[in-house]
Amino acid sequence: MVAPELRDHQLVGPDEFFGLLMPGPGKDYVPLTTTRVSNLRAQLAALPDAVRPDLRWYTVRSLDRAAGTLSFLLVTHGVSDASDTDIGPALRWALRVAPGDTCGIYPANGLWFRREPKPGTSQLLVADPTAAPSVAAILEFLEQFHPAELAAADVVFAATTNDEFEPGLVERWQSRVRSLALVTAQQDRLLEAVVSELRSHERPESVWCCGERDLAAGVRRFAVQEWGIDPKNVTFSAFWIRGQARG
Repeated sequence: MVAPELRDHQLVGPDEFFGLLMPGPGKDYVPLTTTRVSNLRAQLAALPDAVRPDLRWYTVRSLDRAAGTLSFLLVTHGVSDASDTDIGPALRWALRVAPGDTCGIYPANGLWFRREPKPGTSQLLVADPTAAPSVAAILEFLEQFHPAELAAADVVFAATTNDEFEPGLVERWQSRVRSLALVTAQQDRLLEAVVSELRSHERPESVWCCGERDLAAGVRRFAVQEWGIDPKNVTFSAFWIRGQARG
């Protein structure tokens, strides 16, 4: 995405996410009166159907302030037809969008933050494919600014198949972090498989876990109840909910 306003945009964290506001087919985006509201969904619901954009949330993959560009990852799942009735609004938009089309950005926040570290302080990052771009951004931040902390990071990627992640992601970081595990299982057994993997790990100082709701909440529960980690040192978020659309 390109916009002059992005030259002034300041990221608040390496895993910052944003709301993507997508107009309907053949329509231009009508800017909201404000993008700093306590309930964005309520504001959108109050708009007339003719101008109400669809909303989905994405992680900022890169921001080039000099060029005024922002990039993010959107998975097509092999679909190429925007008229497919089984796909969501973001994929339909991505398949039809063309240079010059307009959309909106709702600035949000980042989840990960750098705690006061000591040499060798360990942190665990757990993500499914939807949260993998966030983990990649965190690792890139550590590599650039705090390489010693990168070497003390443990990463667990969890998915139903090996090919659900950005090509080269696992290979790039495997030798740079302390450990990296790729766990695969059916979606309804994924949390169980991840917990089994975590039982082989030493207790970290902090945990970041994001992705499907049951996975994120289950990892948090394990970290707090079985590892005894202070809840304030466990960051988790449901990026999606199995079986439910989420705007």
